[in-house]
Amino acid sequence: MNPAIYIILGAPNSGRREIVYDLIDGGLMPDKKVSVYISPEEPSCPFDNRIARREHTEVLPWQLDDGDILANSIPEEVDAVFFVTEGMLNPVDQLEALKDWLDAQGLEVTRILTVVNCGYAFEHEALEAWYAACIHFSDCTLLNYRDGLPGSWIHDFKKPFQDECYPCLFENVKNGRLANPPAILEPEARRISLAFDIIDDEDETPEEDIYFARQSNGARTKPIPELATYLA
Repeated sequence: MNPAIYIILGAPNSGRREIVYDLIDGGLMPDKKVSVYISPEEPSCPFDNRIARREHTEVLPWQLDDGDILANSIPEEVDAVFFVTEGMLNPVDQLEALKDWLDAQGLEVTRILTVVNCGYAFEHEALEAWYAACIHFSDCTLLNYRDGLPGSWIHDFKKPFQDECYPCLFENVKNGRLANPPAILEPEARRISLAFDIIDDEDETPEEDIYFARQSNGARTKPIPELATYLA
């Protein structure tokens, strides 16, 4: 049986590896074999060691090189895979490359999760478009680092997606923990994007995702902000 595959989107220093640890610790049985892919370019995090020390868990490096994922193939015996994207790189570019990488291995995405550093989004309004791109692909959006923010801001952040009837789940993170990790890992697609869906009808050609589409000059039709402009 193929492993469950989870892609974790989000900016650097958003608590993603802490959340990955909570998902593994609280959402999987102790005997489950897990691979966690983390780019060496990510800022160091104490939870990297905690993840690596878990029995039956392997932390593997990866990198994006000229639009391709360079990484060891997913081990056949693994039960679950968590792929943490590189926070400062364009998430759309990484998702497009990940789709090709997984397709080449005959594997499907189980769920895509976005971790929102609410402090970043509150401080830099322009990042709403960056997070909107991530949430477009996501089954679950996890709202982290909300302390000190007006409750009305959280409501306003979620409202455009609720108005558009996004099926994506929105869940709060508290002290690096989720209320119900198994519910986040549930293998039910809730993303609005169809980019990672499997089309059974050979005569049906899936429409290109709006964020993957390119103009004749190669530029994205729907570009998103560069994080480096705001998070120096």
